[in-house]
Amino acid sequence: MTETILGIDTSTVVSVGLARDGAIIEHCAVGDSRSHLEQLVPTIQAVLERAGLTTANLTGVAVGMGPGPFTGLRAGIAAAEMLAYVHQIPLIRVCSLDILGLSWAGTAPEGDFVGCTDARRKELYWAVYDAQGHRQSGPFVSTPTALPNLPRIGPGVPDHGSGQSSGQRDGDASREQNKFTCSAEAKETVDERSEEHGSTGQRDGSAVS
Repeated sequence: MTETILGIDTSTVVSVGLARDGAIIEHCAVGDSRSHLEQLVPTIQAVLERAGLTTANLTGVAVGMGPGPFTGLRAGIAAAEMLAYVHQIPLIRVCSLDILGLSWAGTAPEGDFVGCTDARRKELYWAVYDAQGHRQSGPFVSTPTALPNLPRIGPGVPDHGSGQSSGQRDGDASREQNKFTCSAEAKETVDERSEEHGSTGQRDGSAVS
């Protein structure tokens, strides 16, 4: 049986991905850190539509559990729980920083590194990972100056002047930032679904199909 997993993470921006038998077939990340309610349902709809699927085709839902701001996390977790309940499929809860760690491990880093996201108030959520993407310590929350002297990756890095350590390879921050985008075609689909979603006034996961 084909395994089709929808991944949702709202610990930073709205990030949605779709994997079939372990291979990513569609993904998109849109919005900023304060537009989760407006962007989540349209993004899920767009990802499923571009893959030619509906939520009825899912065999599981994975959701990032943070760390991250509560309001954003709540939107993603609630949507994932609803989808899993309605379709009676497994709900897989994961640390959002672990997603960063495993993703960066695919670029063949030279050694340990720090995955971090913006915690606001001039602080970062962070954890230390080995070259295979396995978490070695954390997660923690602190100012950037408290981070260990290791290469740093994640959407929190460009927002802080001390975000890059001396060991970070040139272009790491920009390459990581590029992961938080989607194709022009996918973005257009999200925009269309956003307009439809906004016109109905719905603000929860009930519109996902």
